Amino acid sequence: ALPQGGVPATVTWFLTDASEQRLEARRARFLRRMDALTHVLSAATAECSTLVDTGSRALLAARAQFPDDIDIGQALQALSRTQAVLAQLAGFARRRARRPALRDLRDLLDQISPVLVHVTGDDVTWTMAIGDEPLYASLDVSELEQCLAAIVTQGREALPLGGQMRLTLSGTLQEGAADEGRGTRPEITIGIELQGYGLQPVVISATVQNQVTRIGAELATEQPDHLTTRLVLRLPRVFVTS
Repeated sequence: ALPQGGVPATVTWFLTDASEQRLEARRARFLRRMDALTHVLSAATAECSTLVDTGSRALLAARAQFPDDIDIGQALQALSRTQAVLAQLAGFARRRARRPALRDLRDLLDQISPVLVHVTGDDVTWTMAIGDEPLYASLDVSELEQCLAAIVTQGREALPLGGQMRLTLSGTLQEGAADEGRGTRPEITIGIELQGYGLQPVVISATVQNQVTRIGAELATEQPDHLTTRLVLRLPRVFVTS
């Protein structure tokens, strides 16, 4: 291999370097695929959790009317097993997700918006207004996606005849009362406004409340008129100085 002499270590060095580059490229492709699968899994888990919660309430009401019905009992057992599987899947998604880090909510909402559009369905018009100002928060991308997908799903159920759903993003300063011992707290507000005929009350399930708590947020419901409901998610804001 070296008819003119030389040091084979030089050849070995380049071969090793190329091998490491290929391994790094394969690892990067694998991580990108796993991230994509995590996004899909997060959305599917949130959707199925809402379905299971709704089905459980309906079956419990049916069981009160028909306590001896065998099929209802078997359906409740199946839902219990489904809840256990969903809990495992949600745990896997959380472990796969990145750790909480400082992120711009505008960029994250741009990434998550295709999932949210899919969740709303064909009979609900989805729009977003996220502004131009960078708004930073310390959070986990996967958990934020799960939380927003679950909130949008609850909002969609409140629009049985279809309608409009609009997401707005803004940075606010919430003035705390002096007697509460609080000063001014910077916040990021994600508002999801629902409008449509036949608008139903929005029921926030315990699953959604847990997801809101996990990202360190607060969720409130406002209803300015009978055709409009606003879901307000508040996150602690982080100021970034260059």
